[in-house]
Amino acid sequence: MLLGLLSGRFHPSLVLSITAAFFFFTGLVSFSEFISSYLNKTVLTIIFLFIVGNCMALNNWFVKWCSLWLNNEKSQANAALKLMTQVAIVSGFMNNTPVVAMFIPTIQKMRTKINIVPSKVLIPISYAAILGGTTTLLGTSTNLILNSMLIEKGYDGFGIFEFAWIGVPLTITGILYIGFIGIHFLPLHSDTQKAKILDEVSLDYRKKKRICWLFPVMFAGFIGVTSTQTTSIFTAAFLFTSLLFVTKSFTLTEAKNYVDWKVILLIGSAMALGKVIKNISLDVFISQLLIEWYSFGGLFLTLILCYLITNLLTEFTHNIAAAVMMFPVGVSIAESVGVEPKLFIINVAIAASCSFLTPIGYQTNMMVYEPGNYKFVDYMKAGIGLSILCPIISVLMTLLIWG
Repeated sequence: MLLGLLSGRFHPSLVLSITAAFFFFTGLVSFSEFISSYLNKTVLTIIFLFIVGNCMALNNWFVKWCSLWLNNEKSQANAALKLMTQVAIVSGFMNNTPVVAMFIPTIQKMRTKINIVPSKVLIPISYAAILGGTTTLLGTSTNLILNSMLIEKGYDGFGIFEFAWIGVPLTITGILYIGFIGIHFLPLHSDTQKAKILDEVSLDYRKKKRICWLFPVMFAGFIGVTSTQTTSIFTAAFLFTSLLFVTKSFTLTEAKNYVDWKVILLIGSAMALGKVIKNISLDVFISQLLIEWYSFGGLFLTLILCYLITNLLTEFTHNIAAAVMMFPVGVSIAESVGVEPKLFIINVAIAASCSFLTPIGYQTNMMVYEPGNYKFVDYMKAGIGLSILCPIISVLMTLLIWG
């Protein structure tokens, strides 16, 4: 699986699904465990959020808002700062993959009007989407999956804004770092042919479509009921999607196209692999190594090491796979040393999302790779400083809140 992911020749969803199927046929995961990995509330919730995110993307006011925000901007750094701020805010309340998808054509559309070079802003908006996704439970599939797994273990889940204690400081730090330092390490490609935005990446967000004018009201209601825990995220997402369908904001055919089914397949396969890891006690083996390290380095260094292992897995495999692999490890360590499991799980969530060194680890990084005409090393140059800052901030904040 690792070799297949590292080769870059196959989509991660294909590699992980074949691996999950192999473990099923060899008996390392039962039929019920295998099926429940693909058919559960978490997967359905993410499907609903894809539909909601795409409906938001097709609102004409979105492009107008971005254009007004960037009007007559001449500085690449200022343009990147403004774009990153918008992307981070939006990514906190909807899945960050469609967020980047709808910003890519927006940048292409505005590039001829104002002085924006895509190669200077596309990696920054990907990083901002990643960071913004860490601020709420809804921002990324990783948070939702780990929350679901935590509840299945019998622990209290995360509140919708509980991630903000860590995500907001990370996001502010990341935006400032990339806007003032990281952007200077990005290439300047002025060739319009090389900087073109691919139609398949833009997901056809350039087409105009009228969405029900009640959308902002319904979306505010969705955030309200989930943040106050009036109902579950699954129920709220299902009701919101149903209202959008009733108001003819999308058709069933459009809904099918709005969902990135490769991501859904990837999530289900990763969850199946997580069950395999538990069944063969691999999580116990890694946990024992980290527990031995705990007796030497204490809680702070153990959290740092857990973060770095998760982040390394993310950079060279995939964020969801890394999160699911490390979840049982985090819980096992927390139970062994007698601390709140959230202390480790939120660090696993952050580490699995914060992929800043390679285009492989996070889907949004791959989405901007070709449109920005980037090279593999560009990600490392722009993100190395952020990759050093994030574990320090994340661990210190989690110790302050849950330690």
